[in-house]
Amino acid sequence: AAPARSGSGPAAAAPADSLPFAAQVSAWTELAQAAAAGRALEARGFTAMVAPVRIAARRWYRVYAGPVASRAAADSLLRALRARGFDRGERLVASRVPLSFVLDGAWSPATARLERERLLRRGIATFALAQPDGSLRLLAGAYAAPAQAAELQHLLTSTGIAARLAPRVGRHP
Repeated sequence: AAPARSGSGPAAAAPADSLPFAAQVSAWTELAQAAAAGRALEARGFTAMVAPVRIAARRWYRVYAGPVASRAAADSLLRALRARGFDRGERLVASRVPLSFVLDGAWSPATARLERERLLRRGIATFALAQPDGSLRLLAGAYAAPAQAAELQHLLTSTGIAARLAPRVGRHP
């Protein structure tokens, strides 16, 4: 499906924020488990980011809630996650992970949802952030440094998905 831009409105004038922080909620060795953890976060109003990483010859999927603009906002996010029961045996950690892969295209909410589902079937978990023009941008992963993003870069390249690693900016849709 071709990207579709959403209409302009009050959100179109809002500037984008830099969103370098997130809270790591869990880590899984299977994408299906990480995606389920992400859906649980989204069902409770959080944005979920899934970041594949290679650790000791094994692929792990780190699940983050966020992103947020500051360390103080990350600490507040941790408190909100704990209050909603996301710390059952997991150690929640605030992290500075400012980099995500930005996928080509600008999307309406409906087309973004469909594209996210399509990409997940291809092994790529994404999330959406609103842009100043009112459209949604799809992003993937959350990383502190480019070297950590190599696993997702490989997945994106092998599936032919155009994306660039960049500092994350936007607003929660």
